[in-house]
Amino acid sequence: YSFCTLLIRMDVTFTLLGTGCSNALPNLRHVLQEEAKCGVCMDALNRPGSKNRRGTISMLVRMKGNGVTKSLLVDCGKSFYESCCRVLPGTGQRQLDAVLLTHGHMDAIGGLDNLREVQLAGEEPSEWSLQHSMPVYGTEATKNVVKNIYSYMFPDTHALSGRVVGLLEWHSIPETTEHVTIEGIPIQLLPVHHGGTYVAMGFAFGAPDSERVVFLSDVKEVPQGTMDTLLQLKISTLIIDSLRLKEQNFSHFSLEEATSLILKLKPKQAYIIGMSCEFDHDTVNAQLAALSIPTELSYDGLQFSL
Repeated sequence: YSFCTLLIRMDVTFTLLGTGCSNALPNLRHVLQEEAKCGVCMDALNRPGSKNRRGTISMLVRMKGNGVTKSLLVDCGKSFYESCCRVLPGTGQRQLDAVLLTHGHMDAIGGLDNLREVQLAGEEPSEWSLQHSMPVYGTEATKNVVKNIYSYMFPDTHALSGRVVGLLEWHSIPETTEHVTIEGIPIQLLPVHHGGTYVAMGFAFGAPDSERVVFLSDVKEVPQGTMDTLLQLKISTLIIDSLRLKEQNFSHFSLEEATSLILKLKPKQAYIIGMSCEFDHDTVNAQLAALSIPTELSYDGLQFSL
């Protein structure tokens, strides 16, 4: 049977490991600068379980069924280590099959070195050297950044004997709206502009002609071709970027811009992601309740299914 049929017969679960902006929350500046009196950052710092505590954006996609279990990590940013420690143990997830990157900024790639520990978690406790490489998917532009920073994770030879640092295997994806399949999961690519003409990738998870989960984590403008594609999708859940409550930003949506797109795309459920400390979880959620489409702020550890 086809991969599309395979997905329909499987349970696909999404877990948001991190939901904050590029510096995560609490903002270190506000931790050190007491006179800033940032209530959101202080809540994130001091209250256990605060939904205002947000790691850099990362999402785990897990597919189970027909005797198959696959896991795909979307983005691996600066706080990936902490997010894994806080969220992954509760999911029962011990390893990853592949990584999919939206773009080449550090909030999306800054935790790639920590993948080696995740890779080793799939081995026996007595094993301290890697037994396999980790497939990583991203655009050519992202590849150039990643290989420049993490050149040691892409050795000329893939000899594994005694290797204790990470080992990545690159697979390029195009900056188009075509369909790809990664670890058996059908994904439609959604290029967007993340400040000027800089391209970040969004993704629509799910088989064509079925309901989709759409992930747009870093976006300031949706090109017309991508918008035309989005308007044709049946979206069950939309994950959409918003950095600032009111003020405009060069590379991210404001809340008004995000909600405008939500109303245009008409998903069954929308979650805001990438929020700065202007967004208090409970306060802004109360405001979002007035929208005609169910919309909430996301939080680290949030789970939903397709």
